[in-house]
Amino acid sequence: MNSRARVAAVLLLAACGGGSTTEGPPTDYAPNFVGQWSGTGTITVTGQGTYSESLILRLSKNGTNELLIAGVPDVCPDGSPLHATAQSASTLSISYSCPGIKSGFCPSIVLQVSGSGTLSGTALSASVSGTLSGCGTSYAYSATFSGGPATEGQSACLSRASARCHRYFECDSTNANNMFANENSCLNALAAYDDCASFSCPSGQSFDSAQSQTCLNDTNSLSCSQLLQYLPYSGPMSCWVSFCH
Repeated sequence: MNSRARVAAVLLLAACGGGSTTEGPPTDYAPNFVGQWSGTGTITVTGQGTYSESLILRLSKNGTNELLIAGVPDVCPDGSPLHATAQSASTLSISYSCPGIKSGFCPSIVLQVSGSGTLSGTALSASVSGTLSGCGTSYAYSATFSGGPATEGQSACLSRASARCHRYFECDSTNANNMFANENSCLNALAAYDDCASFSCPSGQSFDSAQSQTCLNDTNSLSCSQLLQYLPYSGPMSCWVSFCH
């Protein structure tokens, strides 16, 4: 091969990427956000007013840089989670259209959500906006969340609610499916019923993790015939106590 041919070959390889460094997989920032986050949510609906309440956001990994955001109370009306993307170690974007639900005489109500979130140390904040539309009517809204990691008591409250839902679907799937769309929707409903987002022990008392674990163990181990007299909104007798002492 003469010198001219060698130069042509080198140029061809360069143009086709020959000799370039192979890029590794993208950095996965999703684990930075995974967890249970407790704080205050505020929503403003155009023409309807502003509302604030305590809530818990549950962020789980759904793939590389992909996240699911579930809430107590529900984020989407049907109980399904929002989808989000981690853009960096401290930022995420949200863009999702919640599945439509039937309400009254309206065959489909759809909630559209878009916005972003920021993680600063142990503080998570988010701001979203969108529309709630159905039956020829549309409302614009905006919402914010600001909080930090859920406390031990709040997380245990979610675990107890989750166990009741799991056993209810296991022991009486027909009634469970009639009452709730799925286990996640059940969890959101029972956690809201138990007021997990606002759980805290009175001044001078501390959370009794051992008693909470006993309640959880009994819920998971008792037979269906023993449990169904309590489920879904209550649990075995070991759960009928205060978890603060």
